[in-house]
Amino acid sequence: MLVSIPWRFCLHANEVSCHRPLLLLQGQCVMGSFMAAWKDGEEKEKAIESAQESFAFLEKLIEGKKYFSGEDEIGYLDLALGWIPLCLDIVEEVGGMKLVDAEKFPSLLEWARNFAEIPLIKERFPPRDALANYFHKIVGLKRSKK
Repeated sequence: MLVSIPWRFCLHANEVSCHRPLLLLQGQCVMGSFMAAWKDGEEKEKAIESAQESFAFLEKLIEGKKYFSGEDEIGYLDLALGWIPLCLDIVEEVGGMKLVDAEKFPSLLEWARNFAEIPLIKERFPPRDALANYFHKIVGLKRSKK
């Protein structure tokens, strides 16, 4: 995804935090979540903690808004984080863990529901079973290489 956008966007920080560029944060959420799915023990706990830190930042950013743009229309960050409603529960299932719960991340989960219900988005999501099978294979492969 980063290849198709100008590099300057990768370094652009939002108004909430000058220290955490949003695209780098999105990468931390993705990598922390996926790594936690195949790691064990202390490494798994560290990956979960890292992912949850990033999700907590997103929770603060989305609080009180329907979409990250702050308007009733989706924006760039909504699209960049669009994997959350599609993949997160599968990653949690495959990894035997819980990364995002309704008590800690109510606004983020509400955003995920809103985003997933947009007809244009919803009709382009791949079938859940196919995606779950893919993640099971990837995690199995990663675990076998330890």
